[in-house]
Amino acid sequence: MQVITSWTGGHADALRQSLRMTNESYAEYLGVAPRTVANWRKNPEMVPQPDKQAILDTALDRAPDRVKAQFAHLVSQPGNGRRADQPEPFEIPGGGLLGASPDAHAEFADSGYLQSVRSHITEIVALDNRFGGADLVRLSTRFFRTLHDQLGTGTYDASLEPDLHSAAGELAEVVGWLAYDAEMHDLARRMNQERYSETVI
Repeated sequence: MQVITSWTGGHADALRQSLRMTNESYAEYLGVAPRTVANWRKNPEMVPQPDKQAILDTALDRAPDRVKAQFAHLVSQPGNGRRADQPEPFEIPGGGLLGASPDAHAEFADSGYLQSVRSHITEIVALDNRFGGADLVRLSTRFFRTLHDQLGTGTYDASLEPDLHSAAGELAEVVGWLAYDAEMHDLARRMNQERYSETVI
């Protein structure tokens, strides 16, 4: 399990992202003021007070394994905790997704196609972490529909069917998360239903 000896605002926000919560719901979950959560997000290098450190320790301890794994991934990324005024390489996360056409169907979905889907899911999460999800919802929804339609045509390597459905379920979960953050609750519910239908196949 990832152990944090001294929490920073960046660590605290990484836990929020892993829990897939808004600032308000995260504040309520931790029992702190929403402005505290907003301050962590705005100042990733700040060190919270000892009482907040203890609250964050408890929240991480009781988090599900999936959340702990996502948190460990996020805090291991280069630049975690970097101040907004510090220089960093100019690179748009998710640039591969932006350069791809989410409406393009593969003639045949092979292992390369599956790897591309998984890579784009990672890129969507990276874009959301940096810029927020509101502007990503429509693009990500179109990308999900493309994958869903690809599965519907049956033009894929049959040995990859479970993995493709698993990737579709993961993508539906991510789109649902983005939709929830964008307060598009009907879409969030539909994506949760899609996620369930993909995972039970």
